[in-house]
Amino acid sequence: MTILPGYEHFGGIHPETATITNCLRYLGVKNPATGEPFTEAMVFGIAGGLGACYILWEFKEYNRPAIVFGWQHQFNYPVRYVENFCKRIGVTSEFHETGGMKKAGQTLHDALAAGKPAILWLERELLDYYNRDPDDTGWFSWVVTACGYDAAADVFTIDDTGAAPFTVPSASLTASRQRIPSFKNRLLLLSPPESMDLPAATRDGIQGNIEYLGAKSTSFALPTLRKWARMLTDTKNAKGWPTVFAEGKCLFSGLVSVYEGIMHEGSDGTALRGMYADFLAEAAAVLGVPALDDAAAEYREIGEKWRALAEMSLDPEVESLAAARDVLDRREAAIRTGGDDQADTIVGLGKEFEAMRPDADAAFPRDEAWINDLFARMQAQISDIFAHENAALDMLREAMEG
Repeated sequence: MTILPGYEHFGGIHPETATITNCLRYLGVKNPATGEPFTEAMVFGIAGGLGACYILWEFKEYNRPAIVFGWQHQFNYPVRYVENFCKRIGVTSEFHETGGMKKAGQTLHDALAAGKPAILWLERELLDYYNRDPDDTGWFSWVVTACGYDAAADVFTIDDTGAAPFTVPSASLTASRQRIPSFKNRLLLLSPPESMDLPAATRDGIQGNIEYLGAKSTSFALPTLRKWARMLTDTKNAKGWPTVFAEGKCLFSGLVSVYEGIMHEGSDGTALRGMYADFLAEAAAVLGVPALDDAAAEYREIGEKWRALAEMSLDPEVESLAAARDVLDRREAAIRTGGDDQADTIVGLGKEFEAMRPDADAAFPRDEAWINDLFARMQAQISDIFAHENAALDMLREAMEG
């Protein structure tokens, strides 16, 4: 395995911020408040912190609904999200986009030859350490860092969210970069700052969080939670869960997406509320604002409410749901402890889960009364989360105004 000399830190929680955190460490960028490399939580908070996105898509070609969550700030504008962070701490961001496969490959090779790790946007399930069936993929956007290349074997070394690096054949990486056309083979290079105003960056990050979550959008701000809660029991709306998942059809996949979105898939088991709480604890010291510690405690409590919702969605008392949870948890553990030594396990567990899906989607293992009760309980939990999210945002506003 070939790795850029000095690139020694791998993994993280949230792909967008884990990649930046590890690249900054490689570049020798330090947090001036601690003299140590930036934590991922600090990067996450300065970039703007949290998001709240709930979208239910219905794609005929996949024959089942897909629920999309976005727990990061500006989930719908990933380039802007990165640019905001870089501007706040003075890091130079150099984006490259092209529709051409040859040019995209050359840019990547040139970056690594110059000793620069390259952050890449791609479709995760085409990376062969996730899935080795090129015909069995969806649209799972992801971010990784290419941090080495072995010309003899024609394989790249990849820093993903695992604790160790993965290797991936050049063809697999190229295909994954091209899979989502809007990404345009996006590649990002970072350069260290000449100066940094950490208190200003921290304040701007918190203010960005307040403005984004406090907006009126029913797709990308806190009101989306109120909409989701309403859709769980709305029998008249075409997007209401009683209609979308009528007679339990595809409800298995819907509940899995809730569990995975909160617990796994670039989250920390709390819809990233726990990581934001860690940021606020650091920010309290940087800014000398003890009230941010109180807000951090509130976000930790909210995070546990999100965790409870996830656990509610895959009820351990229902055999098929418990089995799905077990496989998905073991797959996530393999990803987090990766790399290459876990690749076969990750692929195998993915296939094991997908083998469960057709029968469970066709015939949900509980009756309509049970399903209606579940929807009502989920609705109550989300409504409670919505109230606490708004209260936490008010705490942030008061802390910053004070």
